[in-house]
Amino acid sequence: MNYQWNTRKFKDESKRRFCDALNSVGKSERALVIEPKLLPLINGLLSLSELTESTSVRKILLLDDQLTSELTELLGTLYNMKLIFLIDVKIDLVVPDMLRIVIENLELNEADIMWCTWSTGLAVGMKEIPHLIQSQLQETCHTVNVIPWGQIPIPQIDDDFLCPHVLYNSEGDSLYSPFENSLKQGTREVLLDNMVNCVQSLLKETNTTITNAVTMGNYSQEFAELLKSRITAESTRQDDIIFQSLHGKKATVDIETDIIVIERELDPITPLLTELTYFGVLNDFYGFDDNGRLTGKDGNIYNFISEDEIWNQLKFHNFGASGPFLNQMAKDLQAKYDSRHDAETVGQIKKFVDSLGSLQQEQKMLKMHTTLSSDILEEIEKNDALEFNNILELEQDILLDNLGTSIAIDRILTLLYEGNVKQETILRLVCLLSLCKNGLRESEFENLKKEMIDTYGIEIMFKLERYTRNGVFASKSLLHSELQHNVISLNKEYRYISQWLNTLPSDEQDDIQKQQQTDESTAEARLKDPREPIFAYCGVAPLSIRLIQALYDRTTITKHYSSQQPFMISREPNATMLEPLLQQIYGRDDNIITQSRWIPEPTARLKRVRAASTQQKQKPANQRDVVLLVFLGGVTPGEVALIKFLQKKLQQRNVNKRQSLVKLSTRRAFSSTSRQAVHFKEGVYSNVPFKVQNRKIPFGVVFFGFMGVGFAVPFIASFVQLKKSGNL
Repeated sequence: MNYQWNTRKFKDESKRRFCDALNSVGKSERALVIEPKLLPLINGLLSLSELTESTSVRKILLLDDQLTSELTELLGTLYNMKLIFLIDVKIDLVVPDMLRIVIENLELNEADIMWCTWSTGLAVGMKEIPHLIQSQLQETCHTVNVIPWGQIPIPQIDDDFLCPHVLYNSEGDSLYSPFENSLKQGTREVLLDNMVNCVQSLLKETNTTITNAVTMGNYSQEFAELLKSRITAESTRQDDIIFQSLHGKKATVDIETDIIVIERELDPITPLLTELTYFGVLNDFYGFDDNGRLTGKDGNIYNFISEDEIWNQLKFHNFGASGPFLNQMAKDLQAKYDSRHDAETVGQIKKFVDSLGSLQQEQKMLKMHTTLSSDILEEIEKNDALEFNNILELEQDILLDNLGTSIAIDRILTLLYEGNVKQETILRLVCLLSLCKNGLRESEFENLKKEMIDTYGIEIMFKLERYTRNGVFASKSLLHSELQHNVISLNKEYRYISQWLNTLPSDEQDDIQKQQQTDESTAEARLKDPREPIFAYCGVAPLSIRLIQALYDRTTITKHYSSQQPFMISREPNATMLEPLLQQIYGRDDNIITQSRWIPEPTARLKRVRAASTQQKQKPANQRDVVLLVFLGGVTPGEVALIKFLQKKLQQRNVNKRQSLVKLSTRRAFSSTSRQAVHFKEGVYSNVPFKVQNRKIPFGVVFFGFMGVGFAVPFIASFVQLKKSGNL
């Protein structure tokens, strides 16, 4: 059992399997034809020299419009050269059209096709893909040899961030929220199948057993059930032996592996906010490719390697902390160079010369990050079209409910009329306002639609209809209509939700503002070491982060929602008493959140081990618990940063786990405390002696009817008496 996940080894394992798959087709010299979308992945795995040394591949070509002419010329000079095509059909389930065209133009009788699958082998849902490839090519090629390449996701941007790249198809349409609403059921099934296979490949690679599972959302429940059934169906005798040694009666090692699955629908607000982390700002301005690289303003390609200490220090901090940090780095580097003047002996000179290479590398990295940061600051200051500060202020005012709906709409329309701000930004602000107000009034909704159609043309109408179907831009009547019955959407205005979950902690914001007015250095220190997870966006803690935090830490909920909780800090994820809160937030009676334990409860012997381990402030590195956070529908850079922040804060409270994110997950460690024995029903309306929500007759009708009758009694009595006396 590999207790400590070494995600950097995943890259080496994927590379080994890639080379093995290429070598399995024979030792003849070959030209590898790669589908363009796979090129960044291959470049990240190995170089051309490594590929030629490890396999029989001698040339790499792209599957594009120029391929036929290139292959005709190549095969005309190298008669013995054979071809092997690398494609990925696990999302689209369709062979690329260009592959058919090339095979037909070259009149190939036999073709070797290598396709991307997961390391679990031909798992359920993918068993038919080889036959599917052969059937789609049988009209153009007599013999089609299909070779699987079993992948495992490799870390990108951070060692704990694993992205399987299965959210979007080849046309850029989201499988979680496709443009055609009628396709949603089918595309989400494809997404679930790939995500389950991806997670299962990670569990198999690391010999990991899931102990606790928490799901948030309907498709999250389906994900967990599917994963558990596949693990059970493919369990071997060796897996049973490992399981008994870790969790059986004689188990002596206290290890927990949690999996938390959360859907994007539960937090539609966070993706609409402006990113403020160093990672997020770089991604918004330049955009990272699938290989974790970006192209700067000067056209240079920047590759952020794991050995880049500046990147590792800055990526998950607020962008405002980058300036002071880079300044201090420059001073330290200058001091190291100046130390050569103090070298007097041969040994001291040799020591400086030996460190010269690392100093030059450090200088190169410092120059790269300084250039990127200064370019972004210059763009913000000089590019009026960005309206960066105005948009950031407007986002914060909408979240804090500082503006009335009509005033917020006027400010959005002002940006629209000026014509400088991008269409995408206007749509973000409109959707953010609709979500925070729990739908717009009919007149406001129609007015915004009319103004955007007049400005951008009739094409924008299709986008707006799509947003309406998904509940992010709608009127109050549409939001509660049958159109939204399959969508998990917010049922309350954001001001109530933010208070219950303390997503807008005013004390932290007030402290930062006071420090900025009094002591600039203290304010910079607060940006580097914040107390609350509000640094990634405009002073707001994402709803998704608060929901994950509530599974281990209830101190946030006790501030404004309920002081009676079953625990304050827990080592295991615990969803007790969260269901009523989520029912109020989302207005659904079904089980939005579920919790289950996939292994038997710990034995008395293991409980003694656990009791002893709670006395330790930190577990040994090879015995830390692991948490897999699986995001269905994608995750933002800011959320990744805040998950790392949450892990750090929980470790400070003696909760020691490692988290791994699979846009997918991240790692953690936690300690348990004794739970309170009380379990009272909590939340708004729970302290009144009558039912308010989910009534057959709406509460408003009953309330105003009762009060109206009481109010009318004296008037009716006066009328009757006056009538009897003949005065009327």
